[in-house]
Amino acid sequence: MRLVLFAIALVAANTALADNLPDPKLTPGYVWTESSEKVCGPGYTQTTTDIPAKLRYRVLLNYGLGGFDRAGICAGPNGCAIDRLISVELGGSDDIRNLWPLPNDGPWNAADKRRLTTLLHARVCAGLLPLAEAQAMLANGWIAAYRALIGEQAAGR
Repeated sequence: MRLVLFAIALVAANTALADNLPDPKLTPGYVWTESSEKVCGPGYTQTTTDIPAKLRYRVLLNYGLGGFDRAGICAGPNGCAIDRLISVELGGSDDIRNLWPLPNDGPWNAADKRRLTTLLHARVCAGLLPLAEAQAMLANGWIAAYRALIGEQAAGR
């Protein structure tokens, strides 16, 4: 497993300038829980709420998008989702340090990240992957984790 994490870290370093990765200074990732029992418990993900409008606005401002979810990298027809770098399904928080704009269109989009998150959650809950490792895979470069676990081709391409 350490070899896989090392490989993911190397790929993450090479993709750090890709458009659909968060700025690590603005969005290093932040967790609410590190308990796999909680994230795998019945009804846990049903407690998820939408990101409040004021917080969405702050995230968009932080990323230089003037508060608009259809500007810059979000200029595609479906704009951007305000994404949790470490997803709620894996213990992620709604803290601004865990939020960033992720395009709904094009390669490496929000749907691709949801696919990865679903896979990681299933592996954590099956006891195949420690929660802390799944959280680190997202925080250290979700695209690298996607490539390592699912493959090169993103659904949005």
